[in-house]
Amino acid sequence: MVQFALLKSREVLEMCFQNSNTFSVKDQNRLWNALLDGTFKWFPNSCSTTKKVALVRASKQHYVGMIVGKKGSNIMQMRNKTNTDVQNPQQDDEPTFRVSGENYENLAEMALWILEQDDRLSGKDSSNGKFKTEARIWCCSRYVGLLVGPGGGTIKQIMENSGCSSIQSPPRNEKIKYFTLTGSTEEIKGAFKEMSHLISKKYDGDNRAVYYNSDKTCDCGYI
Repeated sequence: MVQFALLKSREVLEMCFQNSNTFSVKDQNRLWNALLDGTFKWFPNSCSTTKKVALVRASKQHYVGMIVGKKGSNIMQMRNKTNTDVQNPQQDDEPTFRVSGENYENLAEMALWILEQDDRLSGKDSSNGKFKTEARIWCCSRYVGLLVGPGGGTIKQIMENSGCSSIQSPPRNEKIKYFTLTGSTEEIKGAFKEMSHLISKKYDGDNRAVYYNSDKTCDCGYI
């Protein structure tokens, strides 16, 4: 039964590619892979009057907010573009988006966009030729407000300046504060250097903090 469902899903996806010139070869491969690994699912049905449904799973819960955007701005823009409805994951649920619409082409387009945003945030997108990894910058709790800035403006600027694909602020429930960064080693070091400068300037050279990459490929160091 599972094999039949997968075969039917693949047939419908192939039909989407044939009926639309929206999807590049790269797009098609991304959707094929997601269908095979289970991060993208849909449920083909024979009733043309019933809305089609797809499920798209993000790799991490904390990516959901960044995919959705401030006040839902990102997801709303894509909903309008693809003419689909999207039910966002709740905080305590699995990070799975439920997408519904009138035709499979629109569902595939929305699913692809969600997958691409997740790839960008998780560092899987290597289109710029740079290998991406994840690192943490640990710091004293009194530095957090300075580095985040009003409305998150400072940390967003650091992310743009360094080229990091994401910088996640410290979790509120963690006693030891750390920022989680995704980017190439050079991008992470750039963000690290800029954060160091901000702390040194504010606290007169007092900039104690440490960072390391999750895969241990980068040496530990102090800001």
